[in-house]
Amino acid sequence: MQPALDVRGLIRPRRDDEFFGEVIAGLGSQPKTIPSKWLWDERGARLHERVRDTRGHYLARAERALLDAHGREIASVLGPRSLLVDVAPRDGLRVRALLGRLDEPAAYVPLDPSATRLEELASALRREYRGLEVSPLVAGHALPRSTDLRARLARIDEGNATVWLGDARIGEIAPHDAVSLLARAALLAGSRGRVLVSVDLKKPKRTIEDAYFDRSGACAAFHRNVLVRINREIGATFDVTQFSFRAPYDPIRGRVEMRLVSEHAQRVLVGGCEIALAKGEWIVGGHAYKYDPTELTSLVRRAGLEMVRSWTDPEWRMSLCLLAVRGGGHARA
Repeated sequence: MQPALDVRGLIRPRRDDEFFGEVIAGLGSQPKTIPSKWLWDERGARLHERVRDTRGHYLARAERALLDAHGREIASVLGPRSLLVDVAPRDGLRVRALLGRLDEPAAYVPLDPSATRLEELASALRREYRGLEVSPLVAGHALPRSTDLRARLARIDEGNATVWLGDARIGEIAPHDAVSLLARAALLAGSRGRVLVSVDLKKPKRTIEDAYFDRSGACAAFHRNVLVRINREIGATFDVTQFSFRAPYDPIRGRVEMRLVSEHAQRVLVGGCEIALAKGEWIVGGHAYKYDPTELTSLVRRAGLEMVRSWTDPEWRMSLCLLAVRGGGHARA
């Protein structure tokens, strides 16, 4: 059981604080929401490691399997002296599965909001890959403005940059936002650069839902942690034991909806604001979008990109897609 909270000692942030503002706005909407980007504090990242190891959660395993099976081919297409910009790396095994196959990479540049996670990853990679330039950059949840970042990367960019959007990251945002993310990634990579993206494919409803619900409670703990974070950083009185986790898949919208469901009618103080929840009411903590080949092609074209090559695992769970600007100077496979 979570101990009773002494709200007198909790932090009261400035009212223009981004976290505070987005949480209050989301909990005041209908349905109530908390943006999924706030799941990824230090504890949340640790909890997600347990999620990746659960039996039904195929996402990380499918991506690693693709990299193990096709990593050398991908590295060959990327070519020597490649600059790899990795957006929000969450799985060190996945990073190593590609990095270890690249031909004398110019540098590896991980981007993440957490300086602690970046330094842990960078330190480990520097020990394992002697001579590799590892240049971690602290960046917000959204991909930084390409002009700002390209200026910082100019010293090591030899016109052979690849921006990596792994961990099925584009599935965490709505399709129109995914188009924008792909377009920003392409601008960052440059006209001769590429974008490497992993895409979770549409599958039977049961297979998808099994990936987000497990008997060990790992998925529930990961998603409930955002309430713990709100308690700690904003000053709230959420009792996480009063929320169950559900993740239904909507085949019409092609997405899983992450829900924290209130088990009882309750009132919660959040930074001095009272939030009422009815029994059975839920807080949406994010979505996971799935795509079929036609939808994926449309997404890529709307971002001004074209498919250079793609790799799909035998069970049709996930695709790795190498993209380039349409009409750009990239080398075609």
